[in-house]
Amino acid sequence: MKIRRFAALVLAAAALTVPSCMADEYGILIRGLTNPADWENDCVWSVASGADVFKAIGRIDLSFSGARYLAGVQVYNNLVESTPNTSMMSMSAIGTLHLDANAVVPRRAYGRIRSPDEANTGAAFGEYEWSAEITGDPITSAKSADMPGSGVVLFELIPNGVIANLLALDPNAPFQEGDPPARAMVDFYLEFSTISGDTVYSSTFTYAMEICFGCLNGMGRGSLEEGCDAEGEGCDIAGNLCSPGQDAATYCSCI
Repeated sequence: MKIRRFAALVLAAAALTVPSCMADEYGILIRGLTNPADWENDCVWSVASGADVFKAIGRIDLSFSGARYLAGVQVYNNLVESTPNTSMMSMSAIGTLHLDANAVVPRRAYGRIRSPDEANTGAAFGEYEWSAEITGDPITSAKSADMPGSGVVLFELIPNGVIANLLALDPNAPFQEGDPPARAMVDFYLEFSTISGDTVYSSTFTYAMEICFGCLNGMGRGSLEEGCDAEGEGCDIAGNLCSPGQDAATYCSCI
């Protein structure tokens, strides 16, 4: 899907309330990308697992079939808690009303991939854009300017096949084991809807990526599909089992 703009998305001030002391104009602020609590045993992303420690750069290994980059993104909801005017509503309507009108529900992510320097290698990277569905729980609104709502949303920042298709246009693509990683930048923003029905957008976030072939693959003679039997008895797949080919190595561990 082609997305035509990554410039500022202005919120409708009449419908939404943002603390006046905010330096950022967006009601939804992307804080950064986090890792799951445990790549091997607990494929769960949460605010607690992030602990305000965010990844500076991501890595994706195209030697894994169906490589993708699954992003756990921590966001702040800076929209101030708002209770709708109930003076004209019936008691039955008030009883079923969600009182946090500025709580937000995740909807979609919009991204594009580009080279670090579009002026030099921009033709393919600068034009490739897409969108993806987001999963995550509703994020409560801010209690005050110093107490934003906080949550983690999950989506495919690099959908399955996007990078391989894109880099096929690049004569320097790292399709051979041992080649140095290619550098790329991913710009993305997120779409939410408030409980009261408004559509709101986050700030735009830029994330640095390294794209390699074989740098995270420690399977030896084994494979994700066939397991590690070819390596001998007592061997099992270990390491990154949440999203093989992303950030952390996946390998055969033998007793």
